[in-house]
Amino acid sequence: MKWRNSTIVLMVGLTAMMTACSATQEAAPKSTSPSGSQTAAGNEPTGELSFWGGAHLVSAAQAVMEDYASKHPDLKVSYQKFPYAEYPTKMKLQLSTNQGEPDIMIIHDFLGQQFIKSGWLMDLTGSFDTKDLLPGSLDAVTKDGKFYGIPNQANLGAFLYRKDIFDKLGLQAPKTMDEYLNAAQKLKENGYFMGVLDPSEARNPFYRTLLQMGGTLFDPQGNVILNEPKGKGVEALNLVKKMVDGGYFAPVKDLSQEFWTQVNAGKIAGLLTVTSDAANYAGSLDPQGKGGMGKWSYAQPPKLAADGPVSFYHNSEYYVINKNTKNPEGAKALIKYLAMSDEAGKAFSEIDKPGLVVRMANNYIPSLKKLTQDSVPWKAFGDQKLISEEAKVLVETAPKLAYTDERSPEADRIMNVELAKFFKGGVSAEATIKSISDQVKNIKH
Repeated sequence: MKWRNSTIVLMVGLTAMMTACSATQEAAPKSTSPSGSQTAAGNEPTGELSFWGGAHLVSAAQAVMEDYASKHPDLKVSYQKFPYAEYPTKMKLQLSTNQGEPDIMIIHDFLGQQFIKSGWLMDLTGSFDTKDLLPGSLDAVTKDGKFYGIPNQANLGAFLYRKDIFDKLGLQAPKTMDEYLNAAQKLKENGYFMGVLDPSEARNPFYRTLLQMGGTLFDPQGNVILNEPKGKGVEALNLVKKMVDGGYFAPVKDLSQEFWTQVNAGKIAGLLTVTSDAANYAGSLDPQGKGGMGKWSYAQPPKLAADGPVSFYHNSEYYVINKNTKNPEGAKALIKYLAMSDEAGKAFSEIDKPGLVVRMANNYIPSLKKLTQDSVPWKAFGDQKLISEEAKVLVETAPKLAYTDERSPEADRIMNVELAKFFKGGVSAEATIKSISDQVKNIKH
């Protein structure tokens, strides 16, 4: 069976795709204005700016900037794009030399506190009216009452499922823990899976379950609480184990080639995931296979705990400005447009260019309210308007992003190692969560 190569750009990084890219730089024609010029008459941004980040995220921002650039011809922006695995190191090396380039960066949430503590970012407090941003959306880039970035996307949890199969079996998208388990059992009895978990990379299924139960690795102050009752680590791991032991999960890696083989063979009928991953389905479903276009559907995740969220807030990225930029006003104008304008909010929800398809919601409430009314339909999901549904959850529930910092990549590695041991057998959930917690506590930061 063959399927089309995906042309999707995800809002959260697909590491395998990003690391395959090489660093690229795309420069606009040089302006005759000096790079240090800030604003012209009428507060029009002028001069030159350099914009760095992961290749996919910068490409999305560049696409959205096309209209803005046409209206502000005296502002010239050059873009430098790096693989996801490389961009943090590239930025850190550059910023540690106190150079003025890059002017603007887009960084993942876990880098915010490290960049702030290193003294690399411009204090944006007082530069933006943040009352129209989702509550808590600035937490990852706030320290001592000051904030240093503006959020890009809001990526929520989602339940994706084969509506035709659910209808045939008399099932609906699960809304509670009991419905989740009952649906998984009925799907199994009829030869289907509801989720995926490769024991060697179990972090994502575990962590998404943890967040949807209202648990977390860190408390808001950065203390490790996974092993405490409020962290819900043991509770979440026991639920994941129940799904594995029940034979409800396909033993494949999420979004791998084997995953799409199973999906297009009609074997995977539902899974707890994140909204950004839904973008992959537009290019990876085989319209000639049993999976077929238009049979998948999107729903809010099941509520897995009484005190759990309607939908967990998985991740975001942030536009930040180099404190040594020579064009601070131009940089502020650009990130304000990208993160806090209706035009950019709409544009990010419907990018569709050769090799670049992006669907995402932001954290700007006026834009989100408009998106609840209308957004582009997704063919792979029967023309559902997924971003409208995500925007509605964001506006109505204002979920908060779980605390994260520079320890997170190493914490993810630790989770994968310890969870692999757990699923081999012979280790209890309690011992596994304690081991993860103890190791994360020892990460230097």
